[in-house]
Amino acid sequence: MDEKNKKGCCHDGSDKHECHNHENGNHECCHGKNHENGEHECCHGKGDGKKECKHGGDGQKRIKELEAELANAMALANEYNTKCSQYLNTATYYKNQCDETKNDLARFKERNKNIEEQAKQKANEFAVKKILPILDDFDGALRTVSPELMQGFVMIYSSMLSTIKELGAVEIVCKGEKLDPEKHNCIDTTIADNESQDGTIAAVYQKGYMFEATGEVIRPANVSVYKA
Repeated sequence: MDEKNKKGCCHDGSDKHECHNHENGNHECCHGKNHENGEHECCHGKGDGKKECKHGGDGQKRIKELEAELANAMALANEYNTKCSQYLNTATYYKNQCDETKNDLARFKERNKNIEEQAKQKANEFAVKKILPILDDFDGALRTVSPELMQGFVMIYSSMLSTIKELGAVEIVCKGEKLDPEKHNCIDTTIADNESQDGTIAAVYQKGYMFEATGEVIRPANVSVYKA
């Protein structure tokens, strides 16, 4: 056997392997020799010109495949994140729309409630104003009616007062009170006995009425006021 057929010398500088026992891709001439520290004499050329090691080829390919899969996964995650942000913005928009609608409905109900209360009060005011002239007549008649008729007049008068009270109206307090232009209509004056009476109500010629709940005057009272 010549020098070329010895183990460890199968490479003669060409791409051919002239050594023996190369069946099934085995290189008996070089495998098992100087593979310490990951060196493969069979894969590297002579001198400084190193060839790529064939033993790590599958690992490098798998790493590239994993890197590609990771890049695809990150791109998909970014796409899902963008879609989630869009869905969140849409949900926030519709929530704000819903809240605004609820506020509009609450304001609508409040306006309707106020309108209803105002309409009710206007209706009560109309009814009270229709009754007041009759009360005035009874009030004057009570001063002149005979004792025999007094009881009947008082019963009717009390019944009518109860009716306007149910409608929310009450008599305006006058006697001894300071003149209030909103509630009292001064039609004449009376000389005061002392300065403390100045500006107070001396007499009531016609009773006034107002709504107890709101203080709105239905009709001011006609009064006489003390003047010092």
